[in-house]
Amino acid sequence: MRNTLKIEIVIGIFLLSVLADAISLGSSSDVNYLKLDPGAYGVFEASFFNMGEEPIKVEFEVEYPSDLRIEVVPGELALENEVTDNPDSSGSWLILDGGKRYVKTHPVRVYVKIPPTISRNIYRIKLIATATGKESSGGGGFRQSLAQVREIPLTAYVPGRVNREDVEIIRKDASSGDKVKEEAEQSFISEYQGGAVSQGRSGSTERGLEKRKDTSRKSEDKKGILGITRDSKGNTQINLPTGKISLGKEQTETAIDIGLITLIISIASLIVRILK
Repeated sequence: MRNTLKIEIVIGIFLLSVLADAISLGSSSDVNYLKLDPGAYGVFEASFFNMGEEPIKVEFEVEYPSDLRIEVVPGELALENEVTDNPDSSGSWLILDGGKRYVKTHPVRVYVKIPPTISRNIYRIKLIATATGKESSGGGGFRQSLAQVREIPLTAYVPGRVNREDVEIIRKDASSGDKVKEEAEQSFISEYQGGAVSQGRSGSTERGLEKRKDTSRKSEDKKGILGITRDSKGNTQINLPTGKISLGKEQTETAIDIGLITLIISIASLIVRILK
């Protein structure tokens, strides 16, 4: 009887170790630190993957100060055996064994709403993932009792004055969290559009200034041909290698008339010489 009991214990331990090997949850922390203002929204991100041969179910809990609003999306994952040497183009993949194998990763986002009146400057949040083997027709009680737990620490730094007493730390199942995702995404869209409008105005202003500069430069180039420029009053400035000559409006008109006469005489003289 005693020997039979020992054999059953050994078999039980063996089965436990085999089933434990079947649960192999992997994770990575993609965005685990944010700097947020009081009243702002933010989103953390982590990725999970199944390194084992058996499918697993992952459920999430979140631990955080009670003055925060938190939503985990999705609230749970069903991960199949997705280790392969030939990944398809969809989704994200983690490289294993120097590129010989790949495993598909699944993102989980933690949406957070910072209260307008803060209880601390550093908010510490903990995302807790519990992986269990999926139930099957041939499974026994050992499989259902096994679990693998991973904890992902997240930190939100909120600058400003603390005007609220310290609050308790609570732990909730992801399915019972606040509905923050929709509000957060709407906030992100508004911020993006506001930034784009501001950037567009700034870009338009810069382009306008540059255009005016180009026009001014072209205007100056046209006025400065052969070193001769005229102002709005009709005065003429002539820049010569030996110095600068300034002519008033009347002098300019006289010089133009003399120049035309001189030009006509020169052309006539040239024609006479050609005819001769």
